Amino acid sequence: MDALPLVAKTPRPKSPNAPAYTLQECLEDARKIFRVENQVATSRESISEHLGLASQSGPFNRKLSSLRQYGLLEAIGKHLRVGDLFLRIEHALDETERCRALREALGRPTIFQRLLAQYEQTGLPSHINLTNQLITKHRFTKKNAEVVSRAFLDSSRFAGLG
Repeated sequence: MDALPLVAKTPRPKSPNAPAYTLQECLEDARKIFRVENQVATSRESISEHLGLASQSGPFNRKLSSLRQYGLLEAIGKHLRVGDLFLRIEHALDETERCRALREALGRPTIFQRLLAQYEQTGLPSHINLTNQLITKHRFTKKNAEVVSRAFLDSSRFAGLG
C-alpha cells in the first residue's frame, strides 16, 4: 500500500487573552459563588457546580478566565476564592466607592487597560468600530473580536463610562 502523505495541520489562529463575559455577568457569577463559599478557597469543580457548568467545558473555562481577569476570583494555590475586589464592589460604602472599584475591575484585563487608555478622552467607539480595531490592531479573530467588543462596551457602560 502506498502511504498517504501527511498533511500538516495549520495552527488555528488564536486571539489574545480577554474577557468573554461582561463585568456585570461576572459579578452575578461571583455572587453565586460567594453566597455558598464566602471567601473560602474552592476547587474548580465546586465552582463549576455553583455556576451550573461542566468543569472541563469551554464555556466554564471562558467564564473562569473572565472572573479571574476582572479580579473577582483569585488563585490560592490550586484553588480559587472570591477576591477582595468583589467585596469592595458589593459592600461599598457609597456609589463613588463602588464606581471606583468597578472601574478598577474593568481596568484589570490587559486589553481593556489599552482600550480604556485609548478611549478615555474621546469616548467609547461603536461596536462595529471596536470589533474592527480588535481584528486589525490587536490580532483577534473576527468571532472573538465581536465577543470582546461587546464585553468591553457593556462593561464600560455598567462601570459608568461612556
